[in-house]
Amino acid sequence: MKGTTPTILRDFIFGGVFSLVRNNLKESAREKYSKSKYLGFINFSIDLLASTLATILSSPWNYSRNIKYSWKSHQNPPSTYHLLRTLIERAVA
Repeated sequence: MKGTTPTILRDFIFGGVFSLVRNNLKESAREKYSKSKYLGFINFSIDLLASTLATILSSPWNYSRNIKYSWKSHQNPPSTYHLLRTLIERAVA
């Protein structure tokens, strides 16, 4: 149960970002490039962009989840908030 919170947050952020970016960009692409022979490449590029952004934005929660899972079962891992705050402090320093 110790990795449940960051897992839920990671999946929520990934799914939300991926879906919003992908759906909005694909709708725009369909309107602008519906007759283009490059529509397949454009759709692939949109999928790649959406998955990249979703991965980047959800990665701090994946980091937190992995840290929590690395602790032994009888130990109490630090909070997700503490792990993310420490990650940001180290990134800025």
